[in-house]
Amino acid sequence: ADYLSVSPESIEFDSGMFGKPVVIGHELQFNVSHSGDCLLVAISRRAQIGVDVEVVRSRYNLSALARRCLAEREFGFWMELSEDLKETEFYRFWVAKEAFVKAVGRGVALGVARCRLRVPDLDRFVSVPDEFGEANDWRLVRLEVPKGYAAALVMPSIVADYLSVSPESIEFDSGMFGKPVVIGHELQFNVSHSGDCLLVA
Repeated sequence: ADYLSVSPESIEFDSGMFGKPVVIGHELQFNVSHSGDCLLVAISRRAQIGVDVEVVRSRYNLSALARRCLAEREFGFWMELSEDLKETEFYRFWVAKEAFVKAVGRGVALGVARCRLRVPDLDRFVSVPDEFGEANDWRLVRLEVPKGYAAALVMPSIVADYLSVSPESIEFDSGMFGKPVVIGHELQFNVSHSGDCLLVA
């Protein structure tokens, strides 16, 4: 409420056309992802933002899933990896693509294979759907998370200018009792979710 300069009782939430939660009457943008014991929250004053975290785990018929989620060149690169790397690298692909489709508010229905990453580095997008501009309009940031997880943040390139830092320098941590914080910035946030309900303050 202090961040928005409004009373807590006046804050209202709604869902966008494709289900992404929004704060009614404010430009504040946020996105949440949780998997296993890890929860990530991303907040921006105005710009679209998406975050995804996943537990790296074995999946049945991973090759078939990769074929559906990866573009042709990405899949060819992935198939050439050694078996011990395929699982980890699949999730590095996945969290980046998922973070993008969440940032634009469309979700996986957009088609994650339409968001192509540069291989072998997987450090930036080389192609995104035409309706969302050029690939270099979007910044991919790999987040440091506990071992056994993969995570990524996607935001417009202009967000880094707002914070006056490079996107790669944005770091998240947990407070003394586990509350997530943005390191080095005064931005404060809190999240609660249960069932199909999500609240962010």
